[in-house]
Amino acid sequence: MIAALVQKDIRLFFRNQFFALITALGLVFYLLIYFLLPTEVEETLPFAVFVADMPADVALQEFPLGDGLAVSTFDSEDSLIEAVRDGDYMAGLALSAETIAAISQGEPATLNVYYAPGTPPEMRGAVDSILGSALNAHMLPPEAVPTGIDRVTEVLGLQTDGPLSMRDRVLPSLVLLILAVEVMGLATLIVEEIEHGTAQAILTTPLGTYQFFASKAIMGIGLAFVQVFFISLVSAVILAAPLLITLTLLLGCLLITGFGFIIAAVARDMMSVMAWGMMGLIILTLPSLAIVFPTIGSGWMDYIPSHYLIDTLHRVINAGASWGDVTTNLLTLLVIGSGTLVIGSAALWRRFV
Repeated sequence: MIAALVQKDIRLFFRNQFFALITALGLVFYLLIYFLLPTEVEETLPFAVFVADMPADVALQEFPLGDGLAVSTFDSEDSLIEAVRDGDYMAGLALSAETIAAISQGEPATLNVYYAPGTPPEMRGAVDSILGSALNAHMLPPEAVPTGIDRVTEVLGLQTDGPLSMRDRVLPSLVLLILAVEVMGLATLIVEEIEHGTAQAILTTPLGTYQFFASKAIMGIGLAFVQVFFISLVSAVILAAPLLITLTLLLGCLLITGFGFIIAAVARDMMSVMAWGMMGLIILTLPSLAIVFPTIGSGWMDYIPSHYLIDTLHRVINAGASWGDVTTNLLTLLVIGSGTLVIGSAALWRRFV
């Protein structure tokens, strides 16, 4: 019985020419966006420097760090750390007065070097070597023996396998956009059945309420999953961790189907579905925008349910995260997705009684 209802719902979904067209064009359009985005990153490395008790113009003359580094100076170590964390600079060096004095006298010194999220280990090693050589060459007296410099390095934020291109950053957003369209399609399907009395008629048959809602959930999750799985196959990101990415996409489809139920419970027609759906889309896409543009990220975005989907995909695809690294995200997705599905089903049931 459930299988028959699922088949009926799929036929009704694609009978709606608007959502059938949007679904087909969306897949093509999103793939075009993905493959047209650049895969290379900027080779000039922006580098931040803070030198205690030294004007900016003097600091730039005292510390010529070589070609390939676009050096900018800061007035405080805190402002340097904030700029590096936001991704404005690849790395930053903070030199205190004690450190400068120690290097000048050939004594052991410790450098505080900060790296932005996504800086690979080999790049950190290269920068460390450049800093050691540059400081020894420009600060030690000619007759002095270069001293070893101990470096205290800290990666600010998520450590990825390498600098991320725009294509790598955008993919989680594309997945979320596909799911958002399916939310509005599912909600429209349910609302139309309620408006035409189809849902009430079905519930007067021996078919149970559980079977009715189960068929809608299976259709919503299945239809959304087929599309996002197709995107992951064509883009080849599924190869990063097939089982982990597949489970993440399934849980994301569960979450989005639950929101579809909630929208269907509060909407009265297709126009109100679109209105509620667009408002939900704006909210749900905020965490993905923080990945594309790290400088707009904020801590409160972690409380948006879609954050756990976007963050998991980002960590697995771009940072090589394992099961243990994203277990909390997966469990949270499962709990929130199941919760929204239960709440949406209960709200819909109240419309029938």
